[in-house]
Amino acid sequence: MFFRIREGEIMARGNLRARSGGLVTALAAMAGILLLLGPARAAPERYVFDPAHSYLGIAWQHLGFSTSYGQFRHFSGELWLDEQNPEKSRLQVTIEIPSLEVASDQLQKELMSKAFFDAARYPTATFVSEKVIRTGPQTAQVQGKLTIRGITRPATLEVVLNKIGDHPIRKVKAAGFDARAVIRRSEFGMGAYVPMVSDEVGIFVSTELLRQDEK
Repeated sequence: MFFRIREGEIMARGNLRARSGGLVTALAAMAGILLLLGPARAAPERYVFDPAHSYLGIAWQHLGFSTSYGQFRHFSGELWLDEQNPEKSRLQVTIEIPSLEVASDQLQKELMSKAFFDAARYPTATFVSEKVIRTGPQTAQVQGKLTIRGITRPATLEVVLNKIGDHPIRKVKAAGFDARAVIRRSEFGMGAYVPMVSDEVGIFVSTELLRQDEK
């Protein structure tokens, strides 16, 4: 049995196929663009230190007999944390030098003097990150500039991520880190008693940071 198809019907069917082919081509192109762009990336989130659960300490060798310790009670700062791309995170910290607590009032007074921190003239120290290098699933190096007594030198923090998640008490997202660094105090104009008292000073940090909702 034969069917007769009119010329107009043939043309209409051809146009329909052409339009369908064009639509498929356009959709394929859009899909390719989306694949190239990848998923939408969240912006870095701003965190601040929780002073009740943040520690910043220093340690140095004294005459080869013992290790001396100090703790800065007051410091503040911001962490802009990019969880998807940790290398894009950034950190800035301000330390209040007179808040340093040590074993005795005499030692504290000496450390605040012109021979060491010269706290009357330079009451704060700062760290500003310049580069974050991921070294493992939970570790990174944070390279930046440390300024003490108005003198700026490069410094590197070795950082361990403890946890990121919802804080059960504060009811906000929180991040916890431990970090350490070693500097030479003589590079910041504090070379008194070297080498009897060690030039190298260890810096130790353990902190909780709380995410801030931007308004």
